[in-house]
Amino acid sequence: MVFLHDVNQSGRNQRDSANTTYNKVKLFWARPRIPTALKCNIVRKIIRLYDKWLSLAKSSKRRSQLQIANENAFKKSFQCLFDIAHKNALQMITIEEDTQFLISQRQEGRVGHMGSVDKNLTRKEQRKKVRDEKRRASVQKRQEEEETRLAAERKRLEERSR
Repeated sequence: MVFLHDVNQSGRNQRDSANTTYNKVKLFWARPRIPTALKCNIVRKIIRLYDKWLSLAKSSKRRSQLQIANENAFKKSFQCLFDIAHKNALQMITIEEDTQFLISQRQEGRVGHMGSVDKNLTRKEQRKKVRDEKRRASVQKRQEEEETRLAAERKRLEERSR
């Protein structure tokens, strides 16, 4: 786990290590374009998981049935998705394939996997970005032309009124 290495090896505090872990985890969630919860909530979730691990580690010498059951439950939780999706992610996602991916990842055993980057979608997004930039430039040019025309007309009216 990135967080444990960061806390134990680098000697950084929990919050800084949790922020570093958040940045690395966020990269994986950004690929399928799944909306995530707020950073502060994700950092809190990472710290809570670490605190749970610490409490299990403190009592690891006790080999009671409860301790063993708690350790097994903790280990089993790593088989599940570390879910940082926004609580309304399924409603927010517009691409059906991404919705199905999130649903499959939330299932036990996490069926499926991420493939490479969707090149068609990336191309569409780049074309949209170029169109938006051209549109913005065109609007700005028209506004400047209109301002120039209005300034020239004001000047002409001032000269006429003299």
